Amino acid sequence: MAYRDQRNTLFNLFWDHMNDELTHLPGIEKGGNKGNIVPASAQPILERTLDIVRIRANSNGECFGGEIMDALREAGAALRADRLDVSRTRTVLVRTMESMGETYPAEVLQNYENRMRISEALRYLREAIDWTARLKNSPEALPGGDNDSELRPLAIR
Repeated sequence: MAYRDQRNTLFNLFWDHMNDELTHLPGIEKGGNKGNIVPASAQPILERTLDIVRIRANSNGECFGGEIMDALREAGAALRADRLDVSRTRTVLVRTMESMGETYPAEVLQNYENRMRISEALRYLREAIDWTARLKNSPEALPGGDNDSELRPLAIR
């Protein structure tokens, strides 16, 4: 019984520590929603990614899903964005892909075996850019540029 109490105490200490650490990240308030944050640099990163992917498409109009993620990292580095912002931008792209009917978007972004049509990749990126623009212009947007509202990407119905 004492071991179980110790384990719960250690878990609570760890949880409190993680909550304290997360409150120091930009855009996160204590007790706020930590899973729905869009960085202010998401739109420029996605726009530059769109340009890179368009340039790197092969002559058949195809690209690997992994190349999209490589372009996202490259765009983040070129814009001197924080790695956390690039990771959160990837989350925006994954959510957009899910809303547009992609079954396993995280796997698609890691795939170097099967090619996808460039038109499909550009459609995902454009929708993510439009979504971040709508989110930035929404009345629920936070003044700091980061946003934790409950807005979701709009899917084509």
